[in-house]
Amino acid sequence: MTSWNRQKSALVLGSFAVYFGAQFILRLSISPVAELDEAEQLVLTQQLSLVYGSQPPLYTWLQWTIFQAIGVGIPGLALLKNLLLFSTYAGTYFLALSISGDGRKATLASLLLLLIPQVVWESQRDLTHSVLVTTVCVLTLLTLRFLQKNPTAPRFALLGFIAGIGILSKYNYALFMGALVLAIFLCPDFRRTFRTRSALWLPAVALATTLPHLLAALNAPSRVTADLHKFGIGGSTGGIWPILSGLGELGVAVVSYLGPLLVVGWVVLVHRRRTHGKSGIPNTSESPTVRSWRRLLGLTATFAVFLCASLAIFAGVTEFKDRWMQPLLFFTPVLLVLWIRGAIDLRIFKSSVAAAVLVGLLVLSLIFGRTCISSRGRLAFPFPELAAAIQTEGLPTRIIFGGDRYVAGNLRLVFPQATILSHDTPTIPFPDYPAILAVWQPRKDGRNEERIRSFLAQTPIDSRDTDHTPITLSARRLYSADEKDSLKALIFPRKSFDE
Repeated sequence: MTSWNRQKSALVLGSFAVYFGAQFILRLSISPVAELDEAEQLVLTQQLSLVYGSQPPLYTWLQWTIFQAIGVGIPGLALLKNLLLFSTYAGTYFLALSISGDGRKATLASLLLLLIPQVVWESQRDLTHSVLVTTVCVLTLLTLRFLQKNPTAPRFALLGFIAGIGILSKYNYALFMGALVLAIFLCPDFRRTFRTRSALWLPAVALATTLPHLLAALNAPSRVTADLHKFGIGGSTGGIWPILSGLGELGVAVVSYLGPLLVVGWVVLVHRRRTHGKSGIPNTSESPTVRSWRRLLGLTATFAVFLCASLAIFAGVTEFKDRWMQPLLFFTPVLLVLWIRGAIDLRIFKSSVAAAVLVGLLVLSLIFGRTCISSRGRLAFPFPELAAAIQTEGLPTRIIFGGDRYVAGNLRLVFPQATILSHDTPTIPFPDYPAILAVWQPRKDGRNEERIRSFLAQTPIDSRDTDHTPITLSARRLYSADEKDSLKALIFPRKSFDE
């Protein structure tokens, strides 16, 4: 086992702080425009609510709190995202360090997160709730380790509170917790920990934490289930083929998520066999803690996949995405290093750190190049210039309806005093005002125009006084010499403000 001290831990955490600080600064520098999930938060944080739609409310509550402290804008969005990602990497480091007692293994486990595309790229690019729930899952395992050392009532209550905020982060936390509970029952060391009356604090506190949201969700089932179509439920006529399709999608999602880590695992196995013979196992004593946690995490991963498979078999789920695996399999780097028996060779450790640095620099370069060099993606859309065009046209901006959440959220950035509505976010009460401005991106399939009509059909509008010829606004894309983007705008006078 390698020697490790607080200074080395501080160096690891400081390195992650520098990396995510660079990500924060880069995000502020490259674009004043919000990504899709960021834009959704800009719309939702106009009010506090127990139910916002198909996602739980905790991320929006946290984002609202940050906006109250530093103002609505890209800095607040980037700050929350990078704080959560830093917490995930730091939590993974401390989890592995607490279990293995080996600083090199702990460092390697946290660095291996950089090989998971959904963590290193997608989480940084646009995810919100998945980032939060992954952080909470890390806290869950850390608290379980804390509880294992001394199972007292306050620690059970703490684990129950974290389980509650896990549900408030993203609903698939329930799959992670279900898999973890099943694994605990099959691990004698952990099962003994829960054989106490103090363990009853866990479900009691978890229920108390989630109950207000769950009751509110029961009163708004249509809003909570609005995105069930994403799972492909009910999209086929039945039979064995939908089940096979769902299982196939699950397999692809798991492999896509773990792909790079599977390669690392194979390399580790080959190296161990070459170094220690056919078994690949050195003649080194192993602590009971490492054995019990390796078994627990292995069973948790297995049960997580089986629970997803049961959704395909019994619930008709035919769509699985690799990002949905993040809160279910995020701990695989820790599991991988726990399979490494004995100390990690210093040469291999230094090579791993160097490779991680290169991956981090590559990610920073790709984020910069994706927007600033190629002028592609949502961050290059010229919302500031188009907002200036809206003001030049003299269009009313007190109440604005965006054709989708991307447009709506970015309009809040440039019109912070306006009330922003969107078709695919909950309706927000708005003040008595004589006109509503509809703004949308023109599309060949006319989908955004259909969203406008669908919304207006439920709104009291004086159509006799409405000019139904949309105004087209155009501006050059950010970082582009000749490409242009456009928005369409239309004013609708209102005759009633009580409905």
